[in-house]
Amino acid sequence: MTVKDATYENKQVYNQFLLSQGVDTSYSYQLSKNYFDSISSKNFAINTYKLKYGTNASPVQIRMYDSKGKLINAYEQCFGEIKKLGQLTEFPMKKIEHLPINYELQFENDLKLIELPENEKQQLITKSQSMDYTIVVYYTKWIGWYSKSVLKELNKYIQKNNPSRILFMKVNTTRKV
Repeated sequence: MTVKDATYENKQVYNQFLLSQGVDTSYSYQLSKNYFDSISSKNFAINTYKLKYGTNASPVQIRMYDSKGKLINAYEQCFGEIKKLGQLTEFPMKKIEHLPINYELQFENDLKLIELPENEKQQLITKSQSMDYTIVVYYTKWIGWYSKSVLKELNKYIQKNNPSRILFMKVNTTRKV
């Protein structure tokens, strides 16, 4: 079965999952069917170690961008448990030097991964430029504890750190094959 054969959950289903974790459903999206495998490619991958060795990216990720769309920090499930790692103990996210993060990523490029009309992508770019930070979380309910933990911890982190100055986007990576 190829990616084109995959079926995707509808917005109501993945938004219900977010609500069950206490996360607002504003700016909630689905990873595009056409880009599902791209999250592991050079233009989109966070983890430079995985990129170097050609392994797949984790479906649970956090990407934090500044108002110019430059990646300032990131997290991937494979880095370890988010609370123990301590990246959310500072604002902006605490840098942990040994993590293999691809700092070449840009917010505008991330928008290619999301099922969204072009005019809405431009609106998101404008909105992001008016905010101090944009945080994009990629999650899937099938990972279970990791997705739930990341969503809850990230939601608390944003609420604690001036949520009116942060664009918080959620991207569902769940697909059923």
